[in-house]
Amino acid sequence: MTSMLRKLLPQRTLSTTLTWFRALSLTPVTHGRPPPEVFQVAPGETPRKGYVHHCRTYIRGNIKKYWFLAQMVRGMSIEEAIRQLSFQKLPTALIMRDTLIEAQDMAVKEHNIEYKSNLWVSQSYTKRALIIKGLRRRPKYSFTAIHYRYFHYMVRLEEGLAPGKEGLYGPKWPELNVRLNKRLDRLNNRKLLGTIA
Repeated sequence: MTSMLRKLLPQRTLSTTLTWFRALSLTPVTHGRPPPEVFQVAPGETPRKGYVHHCRTYIRGNIKKYWFLAQMVRGMSIEEAIRQLSFQKLPTALIMRDTLIEAQDMAVKEHNIEYKSNLWVSQSYTKRALIIKGLRRRPKYSFTAIHYRYFHYMVRLEEGLAPGKEGLYGPKWPELNVRLNKRLDRLNNRKLLGTIA
C-alpha cells in the first residue's frame, strides 16, 4: 500500500523545492519605469512614475531611536535626505544614508530611471527584527539580562519632484478653524438650567 502511495504521490525533496523557489525568483519583474519596448503608453494616458524599493536588514540598534530619523526623511528629495542624515550623530544614521545611496544607484542601474537626482523618498520606515538576549555577570553570583536589538530599514524612492511634508501629509490641521467656530457656537448657544434667563 505504501509503495502505491509513493508512486502516486512522489515525495519532494528539499533540493527540488529550493530549485522551484529559485525558478520563481528568476522571473523578470520590472519595478521601475518599464523600458519603452516593453510598455507603450496609450494616447491620453499618463505614464507611470518609476519607483524603487530597497531595504537593509539586521541593523544593530534600538528601533525607537531610529524611527524618528526614518520619519524625518519622508517627503524629502533624495539629495536633501542624504544631506540631513549625514549631519546626525547617531551611528546608524550613516547606515541609513548608505541605504539611500544604494537605492539611488539601484534605481539608475537596474530600474531604468534616467536621472538619479530626480527621486524623492515616499516611504521610509523601520521594522523590528531580532532581539537576542545575553547575560552579564554581576558580583555575588547574580546576572543581568542584556538585549541586543536589531531592526530592518525599508525605503521606497519615487521619480519626480519632492512634495515636501505638506504635500505628503496634507496641510497641518486644515479643519482647525471649522472646529473652533463650532466650539464657539456651542458655547454661545448653551443654556443654564434653573435660572431666570
